[in-house]
Amino acid sequence: MDAKVYDEEYFGLKQPQLVDFQSYDEEPWYFEAIKELGVVEGKAVLDIGCGAGKAMQLIKGASVIGIDIARFAVNIASQFGASLVASAAALPFKDDTFEGVLMVDIVEHLLDQELLRALKEAHRVLKKGGRIVVHTQPNGLFGRPFYFFNRRRLRETGHINALPPWKLKSLLEKSYFPIQRFYVKDFILVRRLEKSFKSETFKQFLGNRIIAVGQK
Repeated sequence: MDAKVYDEEYFGLKQPQLVDFQSYDEEPWYFEAIKELGVVEGKAVLDIGCGAGKAMQLIKGASVIGIDIARFAVNIASQFGASLVASAAALPFKDDTFEGVLMVDIVEHLLDQELLRALKEAHRVLKKGGRIVVHTQPNGLFGRPFYFFNRRRLRETGHINALPPWKLKSLLEKSYFPIQRFYVKDFILVRRLEKSFKSETFKQFLGNRIIAVGQK
């Protein structure tokens, strides 16, 4: 990941919703991820790839720290908790520091090997029994053709790794995370039919967003 890409222009012009703290109604995954994390009073939570702090703002009661490579975003996030410029692949924390780790909309910005290092780092800094929640969109089955035919969108988003569900599962397992919950949702093309499909395997081919929950 190139930190130079994620500058004020990226957040202000290319991806303005990342600094729009009134857009949560259109971005339910922030609430979903925090609910899956199961935050309780006094727990320590790390938000990896915190951006401008949109998830941090919603975490109540816990002690939350955010890290991101984008200094512009970290400066904004600091109003919601401690935040610092750091790489997801080399976290500046001791082993067994946090009860929870969030990775919301960061994995699509990392190539496989960097993502694997980031997940292993998340495992390292989690306490025994700690939980990780990963959210990504789009599902790689939609993302790859979508970005192939829309290179401008690829440049604007910085999404370089649209992961299919089975690859994300594999990377989590390689990082020693037993998967507690894993689901795919929001059918782009046939959203009205989403509740009609019972097969989880079939859903993996239709869903746009992926949420994974692992535990150390």
